[in-house]
Amino acid sequence: MNLKTLLITLSTTLTALLFSGVSVAHDDNWLDQQKAPHDGQLRMAGQYHIELVLTDKGMDAYLTDHAFVAQPSQGGSAAVTVLANKKVSQLKLTASGDNQLTGTGSYERSADMQVVVVLNMPGQSPLQAKFTPLRKAAASGHDHGDDHSHEKAEHSHDHTDDHQH
Repeated sequence: MNLKTLLITLSTTLTALLFSGVSVAHDDNWLDQQKAPHDGQLRMAGQYHIELVLTDKGMDAYLTDHAFVAQPSQGGSAAVTVLANKKVSQLKLTASGDNQLTGTGSYERSADMQVVVVLNMPGQSPLQAKFTPLRKAAASGHDHGDDHSHEKAEHSHDHTDDHQH
C-alpha cells in the first residue's frame, strides 16, 4: 500500500468515525472546557449540541451538530424548566433564527441553578439536556489537583522507542 492510499484510507476511516452513529462522546466536563460561540453552556442532546444562553429577558438556545456546524431550528421548540432557590420556573423557546430558539420570562438565578431543556424538533423524538449555567465559569477554570508532569514516577516513560510501523 503506498502512502497516498494509506492517507486516503485513514482519512476516510476517521471521517466515518466522527460522523457515524458511534460518536466520540463529549461529556459535560469536556463541553464546559469549550469556548461556546455565544458564551453560553454547551450540552449534548441526541445529534445536537445545545448552547444555552441566559439573557436579561429570558433564554436563548443555539443548535449545532457534533462538529459545531449550525443546525436549522425552524419548526422547533423547547420546554425549559428552571430550578433555583427552591423555586421552579417554566419557559417556552421557539425558533427565532437560523439555529436559534428564544423565549422570554422570568426565573430565579442561583449558584446551584439547574435548567432542563426538552428540545422538540419536527419529525423527531424529544431530546433532553441538563444545564448548570452558573457553574460553567468555575468548571472551565478548575484545578483538580492532579500533577501530569512526566517527572512523577507513575507518569514516566521512555520516549526513545521507535514508533514506526
